[in-house]
Amino acid sequence: MKSSISLLAKLLLVSLAVMLCFGCGRCKQDLETAKQQIDRLNAEVQKSNEVAAGIEKEKIQLRDELKTVSDKSAAAQNDLAEMKKARSSLEEQNAKLKKTNTELQDESNTLKRQKTDLEQQMEELKKRLPESPPLGRPSEVVPGGSDQGRPAGGPALRPHENLSPCDAVVEFMKKSEGVVRQYRGDERKKLLAGVKEEYAPIMARAPAKAVKAAEAWVNEVTSSWDQPGGDMVYRLLVKRNAVLDACGKKPQDAGF
Repeated sequence: MKSSISLLAKLLLVSLAVMLCFGCGRCKQDLETAKQQIDRLNAEVQKSNEVAAGIEKEKIQLRDELKTVSDKSAAAQNDLAEMKKARSSLEEQNAKLKKTNTELQDESNTLKRQKTDLEQQMEELKKRLPESPPLGRPSEVVPGGSDQGRPAGGPALRPHENLSPCDAVVEFMKKSEGVVRQYRGDERKKLLAGVKEEYAPIMARAPAKAVKAAEAWVNEVTSSWDQPGGDMVYRLLVKRNAVLDACGKKPQDAGF
């Protein structure tokens, strides 16, 4: 009985030893496996952290790029607004320049026509100047007379009472021209003063611009008759036309 119990106890010890040895080996293997899994998980966590850091860095970079793009877009919008404003201003200036150009073209055409008219008038005046009829003797030019101061053989001047103010200005110019052509020196000055005195009362009612231009015309005739210059005819035409324009007359209406 004791032997059986002793044998049974030994068997139990052997079985326990075997189980312990087997169990420790299993635990050691599981521990190694767990350690490998932990290392793998740590590596994955490290990799995930690196990926997350890279994503955060890209996020910051993209945010900076977005801000840059937004700033450029705002600047482009401002530039576009300025360009539209500049374009509108240029279009307005272009319209003004076109208008000015049209006006200048019209003015140029008008000046060309005036130049052509003046050239024709100059030619007519050049032809007429040598043919002016001579005046009578000094005694025939008497202030206050109606016919005594006319050129000998020429048409009689109209009576003063029938002259309009502008007609009196024209007659003053014609009669003064006759005096300048016929006389010189002090005698010319005296006779010119008499002609001016003769027509002054009627000319006083004419436009002041016409009277002033007529007096300038007479002075021009006086200064240039004895020593004619190259542009004498042009100067005379300009002053004569100023008289006619102020009186609303045309050269053919005035007779010269």
